[in-house]
Amino acid sequence: MGVLERYRGKRIGTFLVNEFKKWCQKKGITHLKVSTYFDHQKAINFYKKQGLKPIDITLEGEIL
Repeated sequence: MGVLERYRGKRIGTFLVNEFKKWCQKKGITHLKVSTYFDHQKAINFYKKQGLKPIDITLEGEIL
């Protein structure tokens, strides 16, 4: 999910997450998982405000 920069801070992301949670409840879905880059602090903070919590870190790298 993404919100164009000019629309950020207008609670559009919160609205979208809340609507998605409602949809999930209707479908009997009890958990959701999102991912973002580890250093994308704005996204991490946003998802924390939505009630999600960090549970793991994924590492990857090139094989030389």
